[in-house]
Amino acid sequence: MERPPVTPQTADGTQPPTAPTRYRWILVTLATGVAGGALAQLLGLPSGWLLGPLFLVLAGVIGGLPLQMPSATAPLIGLLLGISIASSINHRLLEQLPHWGISLALMLLMLACLMSILYLYYRRRCLWRREDALLSAIPGNLAIIMMFALESGLRAERIAFVHSVRLIFLVSCLPLIFPLQPVATTGLEANIPSLTLLVTLVAAFLCGRLAAKLRAPAPMLVGGLLATLLARFGLGWEVSIPPLLFTFILLLLGTSLGARLAGIDLKAMIPVLGNALVGLVVTLCITTLFALLLSTLLGVPLLQALLAYAPGGIEVMIAIALSLDVDATFVAGHQITRMLLMSALLPLMLAWAQRYR
Repeated sequence: MERPPVTPQTADGTQPPTAPTRYRWILVTLATGVAGGALAQLLGLPSGWLLGPLFLVLAGVIGGLPLQMPSATAPLIGLLLGISIASSINHRLLEQLPHWGISLALMLLMLACLMSILYLYYRRRCLWRREDALLSAIPGNLAIIMMFALESGLRAERIAFVHSVRLIFLVSCLPLIFPLQPVATTGLEANIPSLTLLVTLVAAFLCGRLAAKLRAPAPMLVGGLLATLLARFGLGWEVSIPPLLFTFILLLLGTSLGARLAGIDLKAMIPVLGNALVGLVVTLCITTLFALLLSTLLGVPLLQALLAYAPGGIEVMIAIALSLDVDATFVAGHQITRMLLMSALLPLMLAWAQRYR
């Protein structure tokens, strides 16, 4: 039996904003991000074009402003980062592949330990439902987690808040410690014809759409990787992201992350803050422990191991790797593998939790 049509409403029962109003607030959000980036640069804040927009937009959200970004922002960031990652890949990658087996196995063990401890904490200590505890314990994959939470009628606000606390900490603290710089390149005008870059972007978009139809996680990121690898190794093109465009990526990323908390009743989430912080501490301890183990066993630089094992904030982790002397391919490969694995196992784990409700 079909459900009767209903008028869409927001969480507080009011009517959603009209399209012109929504577009105006998107422009206001972008302007806030630009102002935050410019102010951070003026004050000399490390990674200013990422953290400035993040902090200023987040302040606006906490102040009650309906700041928001279009849903197409995340795919655009993923597309450009995919191109950046692929442009850093060279033939030395083949020499590194034999070492990835051990590091990936360690990552799987880390994920198992992390999820088990967090699930038991949220379930036994916080007395949350099995489904809420499970989705709060899964590292990263926020978009997919929220999709399952909403479809299952779970406490989506609480789950989103727990993940947001972890994500905002990761994307705020790491760039402060390891400031982001424009990717080293000879410039767009020097070696990269504008037509070549445009063709690569179009091909990356088409590959991303195909990956989305195949339900691959981060499809635009995957599309950017595949199209750029084909252009470089199949056609011999030199493709990379110019420094100005990389700055634009950071600006979009910081603005989008700051606007992600819009719509969450922060006052209602105050009792959950302590639980989220405990989960954050546990996550940091376990991730650091396994990163140290990887660095000791294989000689992988500690920063590279931390970026590869960091549970979430994939775009920021890759951006840090791209701007420092770190193997961005290694970081991206581990981050994407984690996303693929969690996306494949999430339906099975959620079915298990619902079975024993």
